[in-house]
Amino acid sequence: MTGIAILMVLIIPLVICTNDVSVVDIRIAGGQKANPGQFPFYAQILVMGRDALVCGGSLIHQRWILTVGHCFPSSRRQTQQMAVNNHILVYMGTIKQYNHIGSGTVWQSYAEGVYQHPAFVVRYIDQSRGITDKLSNDMALVHSRQHFPLGPYVQIIKLPNAKIHPHICGRGTIIGSGNTENGSRGDVLYAEVELKWLHNLGVTLPSWTVRSSVFYTENRWNRGHALRGDSGGPYVCYFAKTPVLYGVISSNRNYKDTVITEYESVLNFMDFIKNSVPDVQIHRQRKIKGFRESKENRSRKRKAVTSTSSVRSNIVISFRFLFVILSRIIKIS
Repeated sequence: MTGIAILMVLIIPLVICTNDVSVVDIRIAGGQKANPGQFPFYAQILVMGRDALVCGGSLIHQRWILTVGHCFPSSRRQTQQMAVNNHILVYMGTIKQYNHIGSGTVWQSYAEGVYQHPAFVVRYIDQSRGITDKLSNDMALVHSRQHFPLGPYVQIIKLPNAKIHPHICGRGTIIGSGNTENGSRGDVLYAEVELKWLHNLGVTLPSWTVRSSVFYTENRWNRGHALRGDSGGPYVCYFAKTPVLYGVISSNRNYKDTVITEYESVLNFMDFIKNSVPDVQIHRQRKIKGFRESKENRSRKRKAVTSTSSVRSNIVISFRFLFVILSRIIKIS
């Protein structure tokens, strides 16, 4: 099958792509089922080789999908050969996991090429479980052979405008698909999550794992977090109901009570994206109602306002003091 087609039935064994420390066969734990057309930019990418791997992605152009680099072999030559051999397939327009579609419809296209970030590096401790000891610049673009036809169930998501909205929203939406412990099987799921930065995480990450290009979320187990197979999926901010792609799910760190998810920040990779997709759509709306900045950004603004007010107050007090002194000198004279 070539080009874009309507898929009726497809069942393929699945080994899920992951950077998790533990092996738990669930995704977007505690998430809600997506409705038809709710996330029309969400893509599922099937990488077929000795095993089948699946990752999430976001349609940023009718022929381009943004995802993470570790979904593909670290050898760029091997990745390109997989594209040539029709071993990378992109699915759009469905709210079901690709191998649970049944009689539903989905648009699909083979990849023409995959372009990992030039500085992408991954080193595995246990590749079968996806455990790494080195991961950086985890970003990639998939170029499909055909244009995906836009409509109610397939749409392009815009990228952030660093000049207008340089701050990531404090509350975002993440999207993935798969099985969950609450009984949902094979559905595209989503959850709302709270942004965190390295300094306000509840745990201290090993220094060798810290990446300057990422931001985080921290959730208790099964309370709306990404897990295995969600790599490459989007972190979305909404501006007056317009979705904007601010992050890409990269990896998880699982602890006793919490899960730390790392997201590559799209703002840090705009040059890489624009070099391949010069006509990518950028969000340009200026005045946004209901936009929720992160607590950190709001705190910075309050401190700046407080600091400015304090300076002004000190200036006023100083002038009043000088005025009193001068008045007394004049009276004495």
